[in-house]
Amino acid sequence: MKNLYLFFARFVPQWGFSLRLIPFSKSRPALKIPAVTTFIGALSYGLAKILGWGENIKYGVSLLSSSEKIRKFVVSVNARILGIINPYSDINRIYWMYRGQIKFDAVALEKVYLSPDREEKPIIDSIFIINGKKAEQILGKNWKEFIESALWIVPRIGQKESLVSAIDVFYEEITEDKIIKAGTIPTSFYFPSAAAKSVNPAGSNADEYMLVEFVDHFRTQFGDYTDAPRIPYVIPYSKSHQKWINVNVTLSEEGLAIYSRKLDDYIIFLRRWVS
Repeated sequence: MKNLYLFFARFVPQWGFSLRLIPFSKSRPALKIPAVTTFIGALSYGLAKILGWGENIKYGVSLLSSSEKIRKFVVSVNARILGIINPYSDINRIYWMYRGQIKFDAVALEKVYLSPDREEKPIIDSIFIINGKKAEQILGKNWKEFIESALWIVPRIGQKESLVSAIDVFYEEITEDKIIKAGTIPTSFYFPSAAAKSVNPAGSNADEYMLVEFVDHFRTQFGDYTDAPRIPYVIPYSKSHQKWINVNVTLSEEGLAIYSRKLDDYIIFLRRWVS
């Protein structure tokens, strides 16, 4: 498990985020938590600006997002929100062209607004576990500097109106002594549920977390997610207390974790992603 690196980025959202759960439905429900693919797309946007990539790439007969260029070297994405999650639906008028005629309708577009909790302002923390060997093959020998710079210039998490500003970015190498293969550990970052044998919120009842399905970024090309395979993630957020919490996780045989000294926290993902 050599050549693994942890990249951390802390973002301050302008108001929250907008992430379409079902892009083409009339009613537009939103994801309540930014997905793994959303963060990879944000990193890809920054790299595209630095390296001059286009927004889309041609892959065989398909037109895919340029995020496809970096998908294979992003081992895992883990995130947390330090703030109160407030979903709210706005009524919007939309227009579209149908058989040469302009149609319009009023639909509910859901957004997620963030309010301060423990910090002066809401915070979105993200962690990218990167395979350094694969990253160097794609980005060149200066890959670490490119990724760090790309995270600093990320303008949004989600759709174009989901504006953010980066206020802290750093990276650290994952040495062998930071890798945990078994046992029970605490974490405040979301992770794939298959990596856990059991999850127990610290000082709370057993139901004080959420399960949300995200697209499996290892098995899905970045384009149309309509029939994409999904995997459940444990989201350490208490709806009753309206805050992000710590959970104690007993690793399963499929799970693996690393310890970040700078964050003083553990990051959990699937073994198969580094095999």
